[in-house]
Amino acid sequence: MSGPSRTAPMIFLFIALTLASCKPQQTYALENPGLKATSTGTTAPEPVRATSTLIPEPSATMPPACLDAEGRLLESSYAGVVYEHELAYLVYLPPCYADSALSYPTIFLLHGYPYDQTHWLDLGLVEAYERGVVNEGWPRVIFVLPY
Repeated sequence: MSGPSRTAPMIFLFIALTLASCKPQQTYALENPGLKATSTGTTAPEPVRATSTLIPEPSATMPPACLDAEGRLLESSYAGVVYEHELAYLVYLPPCYADSALSYPTIFLLHGYPYDQTHWLDLGLVEAYERGVVNEGWPRVIFVLPY
């Protein structure tokens, strides 16, 4: 049994595993076995009485947090070198991409014959990915879907 009903879960599993590998590794503090905590025998310092000090308000306001739930899909084309025609491609940008100075991992998803750059969209890539970002905390990435 092959076809879209069997292929789609495998594709989404592949995407999920790829995205999971994009997460940074957790860091752990290492203890030095040669150092041991000892009491120094000093007493606690006398408490200092707090005085009220006015803290100036910052002049610039913080930019609002990203409230967009959906990314943008851009469509364009480029001149082929070997294949002397315009070749279409799609780029999915995550929510608030234009407002951010962050770098994003980029995933190139190639289609198989006889499909085109819209094949991954037909399989539900954007919906599944955005659901994963919201519900599972997947990292934000850029998808490139060439012809």
